[in-house]
Amino acid sequence: MPRKKRNQNNITPLAMFIKSLISEGYSLRAIGKIAGNISPSVVHGWSQGAMPTENLDSLRCLANHFEKSLSTVLTGKVDKVTASDQFDRVPFYEGLMEVRLVKLVPKKSEDS
Repeated sequence: MPRKKRNQNNITPLAMFIKSLISEGYSLRAIGKIAGNISPSVVHGWSQGAMPTENLDSLRCLANHFEKSLSTVLTGKVDKVTASDQFDRVPFYEGLMEVRLVKLVPKKSEDS
């Protein structure tokens, strides 16, 4: 499958996302590993404006790792507000614990 041509301005939302990760200290190899063992040369291509044609699952993996949606990474537009957009994660407990989730179901009426 032929590769899509690179954006002449090299300022695709995906390129900006990859460049922001690089500026945070992530290497091309580390980004590729997070994305599911994508080669550094592919990640470099993304950072230069190449648009993926085949590696969308890997790109989804990368976006999820950094708590972004795939559409946000590809378009630069936030498609919905999530709790992680509004709140910081702060650890409040370290140690062993047991958590139980209980499903709530409607009560049966006495008539049945």
